[in-house]
Amino acid sequence: YIGSAYLRGGTRIRFRWVPAWADRSGVRETFTVGLPSILSQGLIGVNLAIMTHLAARFGETAVAAVGIGLRLDILSVFPSLALMVAVLSFTGQNFGAGRYERVREGVRTGLTTAAASLLVVGLVVHLVRGPVIGLFDPVPETDASARHFLGALSMGYAFVGMGIVASGAFQGLGRGLPFLLLTVLRLVLVSAPLAWYLSTRHGEYAFHYAPLISAVFTGTVAVLWITRTVRRLPQESP
Repeated sequence: YIGSAYLRGGTRIRFRWVPAWADRSGVRETFTVGLPSILSQGLIGVNLAIMTHLAARFGETAVAAVGIGLRLDILSVFPSLALMVAVLSFTGQNFGAGRYERVREGVRTGLTTAAASLLVVGLVVHLVRGPVIGLFDPVPETDASARHFLGALSMGYAFVGMGIVASGAFQGLGRGLPFLLLTVLRLVLVSAPLAWYLSTRHGEYAFHYAPLISAVFTGTVAVLWITRTVRRLPQESP
């Protein structure tokens, strides 16, 4: 009914291919923040493909282990995604209002909460990874590799969480590019080459540590970067 009313011209809503915006700064800012986020999410799939390709040289069981570990990895860092949304909103609102001290406090709280909560999640996953992996009903040959891979991944959850929260804070400041750069650094510039090197020189279990090392490095860079950025914000007048 609504569609037919629109097509008959029974509403005041009219579709325009090119809206007559007097000020398009909002559109530019939307794409400035949103486009890097879209590209960052796409890199997750690229990283999965690279890791799967590298695991293929060790057989089907290695591929299955990597698939299980990376999918559980995505589920385990969900708390940091919730924190990222909260920090993004809080940072954006207070940055727009010129409440820079609240921006600094919000970023500190978000990073601390992400580190603490994801550390707990990582420890829990590390300790109970056997039963969790069993939910996927792997063949016995896959179990050992999956345990090792997930055990390595879980030790980096706190750093991944801080990196995600830092990216959200940058978005709240209206800066989408750091999110993309941090994702490229973690998944493309560090994890992928390191995984290739370790798999080529040291075997299957060695390349399991590539995501952990890249998470620790990128998480540290993200914390230092966002901390320095918010510290340089103007001081509020009394």
